[in-house]
Amino acid sequence: MRKNVIITSGLTLAAGIAGAFLRCREMNTVFEPGTGLPIKNAPVSMILIGLSVLVIIAAAVYAFTAGKSLSDVKKDDAFNVGSILVLAVVTVCGVIMVLGALGNYILDTGEKEIFRIAYLILGAASGVAIIMAALSAYREDSGNYAKLYILPTLFMCLWLVMTYKDNNTNPALVEYSYKCLATAGAAAAFYYEAGYGYGKAAPKRTVAAHIIGAFFCLVALGAAGNIAQAAVFAVTAIVLLVNLCLFVNAPKEPAKAQEAEAEPEAAEEEQKTETDSE
Repeated sequence: MRKNVIITSGLTLAAGIAGAFLRCREMNTVFEPGTGLPIKNAPVSMILIGLSVLVIIAAAVYAFTAGKSLSDVKKDDAFNVGSILVLAVVTVCGVIMVLGALGNYILDTGEKEIFRIAYLILGAASGVAIIMAALSAYREDSGNYAKLYILPTLFMCLWLVMTYKDNNTNPALVEYSYKCLATAGAAAAFYYEAGYGYGKAAPKRTVAAHIIGAFFCLVALGAAGNIAQAAVFAVTAIVLLVNLCLFVNAPKEPAKAQEAEAEPEAAEEEQKTETDSE
């Protein structure tokens, strides 16, 4: 399972980087010079859509297969950080998210002040929450640390609302669609993470949301609003992929783990008994 999730995370990262390149190419080539409207069925757009569909299908398949063995993950240890290196990576990501929220307040001068302030507050709070959750998980504190992921959930929901508000009259869906998918996917992933803090487990949806959310956050790098937003998308993708690995390799409930180990032994014993009787 450990090897499989590392390969899955690596493939998601590779697909996301490829998607970011395609997205950048798309934004630079698909608009008609005269009207500014996107060219219908542009090859680069079709390739990016195909890649996105492929990742979504692959995420669903992997979530369905891996989710069967994750139903007995200990809710209190679902995202435990067992390595100082992982803690350091997540901490750096949290710091960058805080700085990104601050940078966006400075750079996004075209947005209304109230939304800039809300983005700053929730973005900074999300960065701190990610650091605190990782630190608590490393110390093996109570699983309540997962509740902190509700802050990134709210932050991504706010960002989604802001993106739609700024583009609700924009006829060129291609300009903002992947940004909406990125914020929605990340919001879903953080939401399912927070669910484990409240005793609500959804392993299959948790796995799928992390893969899809990370992929679209990487794709959004190809056309982020500014460098600060790009930094937030990048670290969000990293955190989601790290948490995916932690979740898939999380400890299982003792009783269920023992049952899983006992089943092959019982089968062998039964087979031996039948052989002896013959």
